[in-house]
Amino acid sequence: MVSQLPVSIVDYSVTVSKTISQDLPLAELERMCRSKISDDLWRFIGPAETGSTYHRNIESFGRFLLKQRLFQGISSADISLELFGQRVKTPILVDPIGNFSRISNEAEVDVVAGALEAGSMVFIAHSWQSSLEKVVASPHPPLVLQSLFTKDFEELKAKVKLAENLGFAAVGLTVDTVVTPKFGDTVPYGTGWNLKSPTIEDVRKLRKETSLPFFVKGIMCEEDALLAVEAGADTVVVSNHGGRILDYSRATVEVLPEIVKAVGSKAGVLMDGGIRRGSDVLKALALGARATLIGRPIFWGVTVGGAEGVSMVIKKLSDELVRSMVICGVKSLEEANEKILLFAEQ
Repeated sequence: MVSQLPVSIVDYSVTVSKTISQDLPLAELERMCRSKISDDLWRFIGPAETGSTYHRNIESFGRFLLKQRLFQGISSADISLELFGQRVKTPILVDPIGNFSRISNEAEVDVVAGALEAGSMVFIAHSWQSSLEKVVASPHPPLVLQSLFTKDFEELKAKVKLAENLGFAAVGLTVDTVVTPKFGDTVPYGTGWNLKSPTIEDVRKLRKETSLPFFVKGIMCEEDALLAVEAGADTVVVSNHGGRILDYSRATVEVLPEIVKAVGSKAGVLMDGGIRRGSDVLKALALGARATLIGRPIFWGVTVGGAEGVSMVIKKLSDELVRSMVICGVKSLEEANEKILLFAEQ
């Protein structure tokens, strides 16, 4: 069952400077990011092999159209939600990306500060260079620890326990990093984390080590979703690692409905992959996701504008989400459902 925790309201009092306009298209932000980082780092955040999965993630949102619904007397929409016992202002959350530190020494801190200013939640990657103690030492939004299953279970268990003691909202396990990614036609890096391919018994074992809400990320089929929930996951995250793991995989938005149908009555379902507009977020919510995570746009934002860039990306997408909801006659996230979706003609 999904864990029931007291809801706490986060004080979003931090502010960042305002020099990057929300009018800046994300495509332009991506271009600006590309001009600031090395070819090596750009390749590392790129897609696997041919890029088929990466492009399918983005393009598959076009299969769904939104139904315009007027005469509802709606002029605004509430996009706040409760997740992992925390109340956040937006369902647009920060994906666990492990390479922020390769941008700058301050990038991880900037991601946290920018997400706090925008009222979001940050999933901290196992491979962040900043210690968990450092992350919580300054004002921060709700934090979630994403772990990788290493061959040293005691080390992993200690990190999960530390996150729990430091007040993290949830902990979880990413399960799709079972082989070193291949970017284009090269395998440029080892994982560096002494990883092993986790079994469902490994998931069950780690779940028993914490009383916090527990998620499993990297779910791309009904069978794995059912196993994860049976092993104790309160939440599953539909994710193909931004198209960085398996070439010619299905898009996450294509997989989402079957996973919601399989486990949505027993566990929360989140998703990431290919989100570039607030309307994409609304489509995911209408298909049953409780919230969405975004990765590359956050990477672009922190590269170009630090904390301000992160905040701008989240607020831009949140504003577009509200606009789309109003035009579709949807007052709150709870009202987003398949009734507002139409299938595009092929």
